Amino acid sequence: MTHLIDLAELQLARELKTFILADVRALYGPTHGSLYQGDFDILTAGRTSYLGGVRYDYLTAQAIVYKKPDSPSQWKLLVAGPESGTVSGALKALWTEVQAKSQNITGPLQPGESYKGSKNL
Repeated sequence: MTHLIDLAELQLARELKTFILADVRALYGPTHGSLYQGDFDILTAGRTSYLGGVRYDYLTAQAIVYKKPDSPSQWKLLVAGPESGTVSGALKALWTEVQAKSQNITGPLQPGESYKGSKNL
């Protein structure tokens, strides 16, 4: 089914993006912040499918890091969430992916211990 984004969903998407970016910076900053200047962002991408003449939109959200400061010409995909039928759903799915990766890092840490980065996220 075609999904039109309304103001409430747009505001929710903006809030979700803020939370996701904070988690992405904490998770990927140690390994990508200095190499890629730490300029992280969230993208959404979509595809359309038709079934029985009805249009269905599928969206995904991805976290990226730009390879050059102040230049969107090159970036690296860090993590992507599964497809959803809405922008907010795609962002929630990405946040769940990021939180699961964060839990893998922070779960074993004790108070006072540091995370220095891992290439195996």
